[in-house]
Amino acid sequence: PERLPDAVALWLSCVTHFPFSLGLHSFIGISEQMRASWRSLDVYFIQQNSLILAYALARPAAPSNAALVAYVSAIALLFARNIYSTMWVRHIADIPKKQLSRDLRNMVLAYLFPMFFQSVYYADAGATKISASTSIILLTAAFLYANHIPEKYAPGAFDLIGCSHNIMHALAFAAHASEWAFLHHMAFRSPQATAAAFFNQSTT
Repeated sequence: PERLPDAVALWLSCVTHFPFSLGLHSFIGISEQMRASWRSLDVYFIQQNSLILAYALARPAAPSNAALVAYVSAIALLFARNIYSTMWVRHIADIPKKQLSRDLRNMVLAYLFPMFFQSVYYADAGATKISASTSIILLTAAFLYANHIPEKYAPGAFDLIGCSHNIMHALAFAAHASEWAFLHHMAFRSPQATAAAFFNQSTT
């Protein structure tokens, strides 16, 4: 029960984005105006859900409630800045993949921060493995998506299945599984216990 809010927030971060991603990518015959509207919703919910993810991952790792509030407040400011950059200053439908990837990169790094904090501050080997695997998955997804790999090497061969966008979504699901693994890890190994184990090892 103590970890239920974390699990609900992580679940919501995926479920609330899914309908808008489906609306953007499933209906090939929609007009450009309608596609732009769906893309705007898709990008908005990617960033909103990064804010929810930040809360879900930070809550079990934060050393205090004050630290949790400060962190989530900072993520909210970054979220507002990104919305302004991607949806107000520029037209979302005209942003190239590389530029959009750069705009979203900071949000991703920010919501992964609790994993890195848990790994370094508490010398938590389990969190280190999970944060490293999640980072590798997301970096691979971003690289393939931004550089149109593999479709740029075989035009037409990956129009429906196997394109960079498909691969990016598959890797995003893998990253989401890693985030669930982090919550599972934190549910059975509290930050306080991890810190105590670290300092006990340091003094022996």
